[in-house]
Amino acid sequence: MKKMSDTFRATFTEDSKKNQARINQLSNELQEAKQTIDLQLVELQEARSKNESLSTELQITTQKLSDLQSLKVLESTPSLEVTPSLEPEPEHEVASEAEN
Repeated sequence: MKKMSDTFRATFTEDSKKNQARINQLSNELQEAKQTIDLQLVELQEARSKNESLSTELQITTQKLSDLQSLKVLESTPSLEVTPSLEPEPEHEVASEAEN
């Protein structure tokens, strides 16, 4: 009976050591995975910040381009020169302008 108990104790102790070694290994792997995730999170936050910065820069550049295109259209549009008419205005136009 004592021999069986010693055999059981030895097997149990050996299994416990193996299980503890496996637990330690898994714990180390988990810690490494957590560190990797933390680094990836930092990289993601940096990328998001850069993306927001580039997005703002793109909006500013797009607005500047739009402004330049509008200016180009204005510059290419022939200017209308207003010359006073030498003919007197008809009386009904003069009267309607006076009413306004």
